Amino acid sequence: MRLRRRTTALASTLAAGALTLTLAGPALADSAPQPSAPSATGFAPSTGEHRDDTVPYAPKSTPAATPLSADQLRSAAGATTLSATAASTTVHQLDIVVVNPSSTVKNSATSADASSLVADVSAYWSGQSNGKASFVVKKFTTITSAASCKTTSGITSMWTAASKAVAGNDWWGGGNPTSGPAAREHLVVLYPFASGDHDGSTTCDGTLGLGTTPTTPSVTNNGLTFALFGSTDATVDHAAGAEYYTSRQSLAHELGHNFGLQHASTWWCGSGHTDGAFTSTACGMLSYLDPFDVMGAGFGDQGVPALSGPQKLRLGLLTSSQHKTVTDTSTVTLQPVPQSETGAPAGLQATQVKDPSTGETYTVEYRPSLPGVTFPAGSPFGTYSIDNGAGAYTIGYGVRVLRLAPADTTYWSKNEQALAPVGSASSATSYLPAGQTFTTRSGKVSIKVAGQGSTATVSFVVHRKARLSLSRSATAQRYRQTAVRLTARTATTNGAVPTGTVTFKDGSKALKTVTTSSTGVASYTLPKTLSVKAHTITAVFIPNSATRARFVETSPVSTTVKVTKAASAASVKLAHTTVRKGAKPKVTVKVSVKGITGPTGTVRLYENGHKVKTVTLSASRKGTLVVTLPKTTKRGTVKIVAKYSGSSTILAKTSNTAKLRVS
Repeated sequence: MRLRRRTTALASTLAAGALTLTLAGPALADSAPQPSAPSATGFAPSTGEHRDDTVPYAPKSTPAATPLSADQLRSAAGATTLSATAASTTVHQLDIVVVNPSSTVKNSATSADASSLVADVSAYWSGQSNGKASFVVKKFTTITSAASCKTTSGITSMWTAASKAVAGNDWWGGGNPTSGPAAREHLVVLYPFASGDHDGSTTCDGTLGLGTTPTTPSVTNNGLTFALFGSTDATVDHAAGAEYYTSRQSLAHELGHNFGLQHASTWWCGSGHTDGAFTSTACGMLSYLDPFDVMGAGFGDQGVPALSGPQKLRLGLLTSSQHKTVTDTSTVTLQPVPQSETGAPAGLQATQVKDPSTGETYTVEYRPSLPGVTFPAGSPFGTYSIDNGAGAYTIGYGVRVLRLAPADTTYWSKNEQALAPVGSASSATSYLPAGQTFTTRSGKVSIKVAGQGSTATVSFVVHRKARLSLSRSATAQRYRQTAVRLTARTATTNGAVPTGTVTFKDGSKALKTVTTSSTGVASYTLPKTLSVKAHTITAVFIPNSATRARFVETSPVSTTVKVTKAASAASVKLAHTTVRKGAKPKVTVKVSVKGITGPTGTVRLYENGHKVKTVTLSASRKGTLVVTLPKTTKRGTVKIVAKYSGSSTILAKTSNTAKLRVS
């Protein structure tokens, strides 16, 4: 597991000298100070500096979940109809531990206050998951801890004390405890806001929460969380007001980490393409800079924004009718991302497309508004200055293009959600304006908003290689005797069967170019003269102009054909079947090879198994030799056999046996 910290400050977790974020428009919702230039270590120091610590968390055992009572079931479901079976797989139990900073400084939040907070957060997650995850309070207790909430070690020491208070065991244990929370159980440590600190910017030096994050995302995961809630000021209303709304957003965010989600951020490239590679030194992650997702910074006065498409897909929260993967050029209609999946209109919420060149996946969604979320006047929508004024970034509603970071680095986490800005660095937007096109850095995928209103019509152009197959009539052919027939066949790509030409090649040597039929078929019979060996035969499809207009590109496909030696036949015939002792018999040897008129090689003659003569067969002989054998020395029957040695292209062969009578 990883440990994730939520702070009030946006942070540019970037390579030294890369990016700086300053506000050119309205103030941020939490009025947090902005990062200064990144330090040599790559972090942007500021008040409430963003710190995402990575620590192991792997409890050696996870006990079974405790059955829920009828009251807990009603609390989770909001009704008495939730069955115990459903509760065992969807309801999470929270062990709430309210921290008093000292024996004299108390957290004024009560059990009822905490239950109200959990009920709100439960309603949020139940809505996001369409009832697959909700929360109830299992235990409520208070502890006194002088540990500082300004450091990770201080917060984890509170986890140790809190878990001992509710379970008698240290569930933190340095990240590798002997036991942890039960399945779908979470330890929630609530620390009070300091008096007068309504947005949490000073209480813990900007830290609003902390949560463990498992490697595998699931709404069945458990974990440990920390969030600000309550106050050292007894007059604060814990059911409403800035502090309560900040706490609700924070706890929903940290439970998202417990489920396995990473932050929602913006990927910014100071030069080059706006969706530069995650290995590019010209790019970096503007962590938290996404007001449309609960895993972002939480800019709103009230309400919690819905999860974005990639986050829902990682948790398995979208049905097959709510998301699709585009592989060819096509157009889709996107429904707006709803505030709650419960009762949401049917239709497509997220469309993914994989760049055929880079292999990266892009997710497209439509955010025309943020239902249920209110913001301070003008915030967070406005224009941000990037790179000390060299870049400008405008955040607004519309169609969004999102990616996931492929690996952990010093500056971001694997699967951190990265919003891809649209336009040049000097004037980029968080959304894709109607009529404009976003093209991936490889140039192989283009995304365009054809229109938007109650829904968004989005077209995808995928420059892809033609789907091409290559079949063969046999796996091998004999030199100059048989030939393999190849058939290249295109299949529907970008909405039609590609047509054009197919060039058949032996290695790098072009053999023949054939025009495809209207159904995309091109056939060719290999030459019988191919050399004896294994040949890599490649069919290269070249699209014609009509096919290129559908963004279909050249496509090769290969197969192997083995060329074996030609089969041969050999015979021996006596000039006379009977000779006297001492005579020199003559024989005629014939070697025939279909397709070859002048076979070459060596012929050896044998009498009764003993080699008696060797002759060379040249091409000019055209396969026929008249050979005089040594004189006979014994009376009786002599068995004569000719053995042809073969050649680099012809198989060896042994002739028939000729019987000579010596008298």
